[in-house]
Amino acid sequence: MRLSTLSISIEFSVMSSAHIFYIPIILLVGVFAGFFLGRRAVEAENEARLRRRRRQQAARGQQVPSSTPQENPVPEINEPI
Repeated sequence: MRLSTLSISIEFSVMSSAHIFYIPIILLVGVFAGFFLGRRAVEAENEARLRRRRRQQAARGQQVPSSTPQENPVPEINEPI
């Protein structure tokens, strides 16, 4: 079979109207999943950075800050400053 004689045709009339809803919904699911997983990764990195800083300060004999990894130094959007 020669490549030049092979003809593939896509008929868009066969697609249902569900594609109009399906594709954007799948994209939104991907965006939310990426946001959620990215947020968890950033929180884990911040906790690791804080633990590393505490270990270094303890090794140097400096005073270790009393903040916990769960505290967020940046205010939330809805929190008053």
